[in-house]
Amino acid sequence: MKKHISYCSCILLFWVGIYVCGWAQNKESFAQKLPNFEFFKPNGEVFTNQNLQKGKATIVFFFDPDCDHCQKQADWISASPESFKNAQLLWVSTAEANAINIFHKSKFPRFPYPIYFVKDKNYKFDSWFGYSVAPTILIYSSTGQLQKSFKNEVPVSELVKYIQ
Repeated sequence: MKKHISYCSCILLFWVGIYVCGWAQNKESFAQKLPNFEFFKPNGEVFTNQNLQKGKATIVFFFDPDCDHCQKQADWISASPESFKNAQLLWVSTAEANAINIFHKSKFPRFPYPIYFVKDKNYKFDSWFGYSVAPTILIYSSTGQLQKSFKNEVPVSELVKYIQ
């Protein structure tokens, strides 16, 4: 009996260790360079990193239209559009296309700078960018290098520190 408990304890500790180490590693491990990706515009057209403007910083928002933090983030950004004149914004969600469209139109009806809303219908965001929860914000420089990551809403003043 003692041998059986010891063996079970070892197996349990092994799997707990694997889970915890894997979770911790994935939790803060983001793509250091803007990855090649394939998402979909709400109308179904393919949208890849090739559709982004070259030479501009890119801020990637992993969001859910029903997320209060995501809505607050969108409100802050739409209230300060001039802060993003040197960047392009990529909002990525796994939500239904209709919900993404409603969020886009209600939060950014006339945003003057490049802004894209896409659907991650194949649930690939984590494999391309790293483990993310809504909201996750990743800021990439104009050369595609990761500058900063956040896992909550962030004041505009903090975001613009990392736009080059």
